[in-house]
Amino acid sequence: MFDSPVATSLAAKRSRFGTVHLDDLRIDRQFQRTLNLNAVKKIKAEYHPAGLGPLLVARITGENGYCVVDGQTRLAAIRDLPDTNGSIFPAEIFDGQNSLDVSEAALLFRLRNNQKPIPPKERDRIATVEGDPIMTEVVRQVAATNYVIFDDDTDKITMPHVSEAKMIVRWGSDKKFPDLLARSLLIQAHAFEPADGSLDGTVDPKILAATADLLLRNENLNDDELVRIMSDVQLPALQAQIGRRADAEGIRFMSAAKSVLVERYNKGKKGDDRISRSS
Repeated sequence: MFDSPVATSLAAKRSRFGTVHLDDLRIDRQFQRTLNLNAVKKIKAEYHPAGLGPLLVARITGENGYCVVDGQTRLAAIRDLPDTNGSIFPAEIFDGQNSLDVSEAALLFRLRNNQKPIPPKERDRIATVEGDPIMTEVVRQVAATNYVIFDDDTDKITMPHVSEAKMIVRWGSDKKFPDLLARSLLIQAHAFEPADGSLDGTVDPKILAATADLLLRNENLNDDELVRIMSDVQLPALQAQIGRRADAEGIRFMSAAKSVLVERYNKGKKGDDRISRSS
């Protein structure tokens, strides 16, 4: 049972069944998965009006026309067929006093698609629109570092490690460390950013998590010093060293990453300048 302000407001809305004009329909990418072009081709090849079923559409507060909540693949196929301009189709409709805001539409999309496999990255993106607090915080902190976590053009995504990002945000929330993810990402960016300024390929998810863990455990950790020791070795060589440590000691990559980073950081240091991987 969903229990959130969005779930409560959506539960009060009632749909009706009617018809909609094709020309009035549009897709809002905030609460839709990436279009499956192969599925579009299949629908077009096997098209019959009786086989489409009603679309699920909604008026969205502050927007024009009807947005398709469930049925974007069918809509794309219909629009590619000849002689469908201006056509009328059956639909389940939320409108009038039962219009939806974007967060309600995102939740409705997820509820209606629970029985269908939705890629994790799509679920996370839509959860952000829905107002999920962890994903909202992930997006805020990633954006503050100039990394990109969601984009329709996948080539522009420079921080694709959403699972680790969520984990680090949860750590920060539990330990009252509100910008833990952003601080960890900035260390990676400053350590591994190439001369052209591109951030693509500068984040190893396990090294990112190890960095966050060390920040949590060491109040005296100096970010600039951690950047320096990472930058001196660079990412491919650092990954290789950590991998060798993990294999030699039979430990996980993240644990090996913490050991390697602590050893490099502490080299030549004494007393309070040193850090620990387990304090």
